[in-house]
Amino acid sequence: MNLSYILVTSIGLLLTLIGFIVSMIKYIENNKKQAIEETEEYVNKKIKEYDLEIKQYTQKIDDFNNWKSDINTKMEVFSIKLEHNTEILENQAETLKTLNVSTNSIALSLAVLSEAFKTLNSKYENK
Repeated sequence: MNLSYILVTSIGLLLTLIGFIVSMIKYIENNKKQAIEETEEYVNKKIKEYDLEIKQYTQKIDDFNNWKSDINTKMEVFSIKLEHNTEILENQAETLKTLNVSTNSIALSLAVLSEAFKTLNSKYENK
């Protein structure tokens, strides 16, 4: 009986050990699956966060490019207005030169007339 008791006890312990090993394998597999699922959830969450950040930065870049385009358009309009105003100023400068020549001619004519009147006046007074 001693041998059968040892044999039954050994088989019981062996079955208990096998059950424990199977339980540990199942526990490890479940933890592995859970760890994989948690990792996938974390990775997907981070991907969504980074996608949102990329969209925000893309929007900021688009806003900057639109602002830059507006500035370039305003600079082109300013350049056209500046050219137009430069042409007007050049025309006014030509007009002023012409007026200056005309004024000098009138002043010269008035000086000649003044001398002529002086001459006439002195001839008239001499008579």
